Amino acid sequence: ENKFSAERIVEIASSRKFLMSVEEIAKRVIVIKPSNSKQVLKQLQGMEAVIISNKVGLVLVDSIAALVRLDYSTRSRIVARQRMLSKQASQLKYLANAFSIPILVTNQVSSFDGAVSLKTAEGVSLECTSSEPSYAMFNPALGNTWAHCVNVRILLEVISEQQTTRRLRIVKSPSCAAKTVYVDLTISGIIGTNENSALRQDQYFLNSLSKEELDDILS
Repeated sequence: ENKFSAERIVEIASSRKFLMSVEEIAKRVIVIKPSNSKQVLKQLQGMEAVIISNKVGLVLVDSIAALVRLDYSTRSRIVARQRMLSKQASQLKYLANAFSIPILVTNQVSSFDGAVSLKTAEGVSLECTSSEPSYAMFNPALGNTWAHCVNVRILLEVISEQQTTRRLRIVKSPSCAAKTVYVDLTISGIIGTNENSALRQDQYFLNSLSKEELDDILS
């Protein structure tokens, strides 16, 4: 999505104590910018040599949805899009397993604000409403095919536009129960918050709920 910032890498490296210089750290970052989803697949298929020759310890794709949604934008191409995503996911899993390295992939989300119409099993129509955008429901982009490709899903949430704290929710994992943690975005990168801070954020969230919303959570 062309969001990579070399200045941010230098800022993080400069504010931490590493055994190597900022210049050496910057040289270890390899940036590849494909222009379409076919180029993404081609780069992934040729990634073995890059990983071996550069001793790569992390592969980051940001974001998996950007190009594939652009290339397969019509409903008539959904099947072709899912096929492409399956190929990309298969190659990413192969690289992770073959080289024992983490593969971090960001995705986009779709939000549903306001009224959402639902139907019960008996056919009774229901309508859920929310007057606050912060209560929007979020769905990962790219549908069920991509959802099943992911081993671990972490939802990153903005708690407040005025704060640098972010909430991370583990919503899918084969080895970890659902869990919520908090991190701060600082000049040194992502820093974990202490337990008291996390509790205060939870209290802030609970205090912002109406009685009806709180009763619904507790029921």
